[in-house]
Amino acid sequence: MIQPQDFLALTERLASDTKQFLFQSRDTRQVMLFKALQDQASDPLDLVGTLEQRETTVNYAAPIIVKARFFPNDNPQNLLASGFQSAPDFESPKTVLLDSEPVPEQSILWCEDRLPNDKKTVELFYVLAATPIGKHGLVGAKHQVLPMSHADTQALLALIDEVTHD
Repeated sequence: MIQPQDFLALTERLASDTKQFLFQSRDTRQVMLFKALQDQASDPLDLVGTLEQRETTVNYAAPIIVKARFFPNDNPQNLLASGFQSAPDFESPKTVLLDSEPVPEQSILWCEDRLPNDKKTVELFYVLAATPIGKHGLVGAKHQVLPMSHADTQALLALIDEVTHD
C-alpha cells in the first residue's frame, strides 16, 4: 500500500504567507463588518404587509473590525446578468478580500475616510457573494460587494449605538 502525499502542511503555510502578504500592504484598511445572521428570522409573520413577496428582514451581528483590501472588479458581467443593470444609478460592484472567514451574503461593510478638513466620510458596501480562493478556500474568499450610495448612515449609527450600549 502506498502512502498518499499530504499537502495540508504546505497548503496551510502558503495560505498563511499569502494572507500576510495581502493584509500587510499599504492598500489595506480597517472596516466595520456587520455579519448577516441568516439563520435568525426576525419577522416570521408580516402582519401589516410591509414586505414584498419573498422579501425578508435581515438581522445583523454586532459590528467587528476587520482588515479589508479592495480590488478592481475582475468580472462584473456575472453580477450584471443577475438583474442589477436595471438599477437607476447603478454603481459597479467591487471585489474585496477580508481578513476573516467568508462573510454571508447580505452582510454590510462600513468604511470611513478622513477628509483634509478633519471630517469623515462613510461608505457602505452590501455583500452580494463570497467565492473561496483556491481549491479549499484556506486563504479566504473574494467578496463581491455593491456600494450602497443611498443608505441612511445616520440610522445605521443609531443602530450601532443601540447594539454597543446593550
